[in-house]
Amino acid sequence: MPITPVASIEAAFDCIRPEHVVLDVGGGQTAIGRANYVLDVQPWEVCRRLERWWPKDRWPKPHFTKGTWIQRDMCSAEAWPFSDKQFDFVFCLGTLEDVRDPIRVCQEMIRVGKAGYIEMPTRVLESMPGVERLRYVGHSHHRWLCEFSENEISFLFKHAQLHVYPRFRVALCPWIGRPRKTHSWIEAFDFLDSRFHQMNRWFRKPNPKYRANRLLWRDDFAAREKVLIDKEELEAELMEFRRRTLTLKDLWVKKDEKGGS
Repeated sequence: MPITPVASIEAAFDCIRPEHVVLDVGGGQTAIGRANYVLDVQPWEVCRRLERWWPKDRWPKPHFTKGTWIQRDMCSAEAWPFSDKQFDFVFCLGTLEDVRDPIRVCQEMIRVGKAGYIEMPTRVLESMPGVERLRYVGHSHHRWLCEFSENEISFLFKHAQLHVYPRFRVALCPWIGRPRKTHSWIEAFDFLDSRFHQMNRWFRKPNPKYRANRLLWRDDFAAREKVLIDKEELEAELMEFRRRTLTLKDLWVKKDEKGGS
C-alpha cells in the first residue's frame, strides 16, 4: 500500500491499540515508551528515559524491559531475531539516515511488521548549511539524503561535495556563478555565501514543514539506493535538487512565523 505522509507522530500513536505488539528500531536513549521490544546497536545500560531530558510521549512508562531490549547490528545480513509479521506496528525515528545499509533495515522492518511509522530529515534540511554548524550542511554524521514518492523511499549517499561547494547547497545567499558545471576561479569567493547565509538566518528560518519526512506505511513499501558514480552526473543531480528547492515560495519564513505543519 502507498506510504502516507503525516503531519506529526501523533498520527502514528493513534494507530496503536492496547493489544498491539510494538517494535522500536533504533530507539536507543529515546525509545518510544509503548514499544514492547527495542532493537538497537547500543546496550540496555545506555537507555536513559529521564523525563527531564526527553519529552514525554503517550506512554512515559516503558513497556519494554531489559529482556526485550535486543542489542545487535541492525544492518547485518543475518535476519533479525523476530518471526515474520510478529509486530503490529514498527517505529523507526531518526535512524535510516544514520545507518550504513538503510535498504536492509527497511527490508527487515517490512518482514517483521504489519505496519509502521518512519521519521527522518528531509533532503531539503540535509542540504542546508548551519543546521548543526555553518561549515556543514544538515547533520555532519548523517550518511544519506532521503526522499519519498508514492510507495518508495530513495536514498542517495550524502557526498562530501555538499559540505565543500556552496553551489550545491540550499542557502539564503546570491546564486552568483552557481550554474557552472565545472570548477572556476569564482570559488575563491565561496566564503561569502556562508556570510550571506549566516546574516539572513538572523531574520529567517527554514519552514518547519520541510524539516522532516513523517510517513505511515502498511503491509509493505519499496526502498532503493540511488547510485550515482559519475562525478558529472552526481553534481548535476545536486544542482538540480538545489534549483528545484529554491523555487519553493514558502521555503523560508520569518523568525516569528510558525510556517506550515
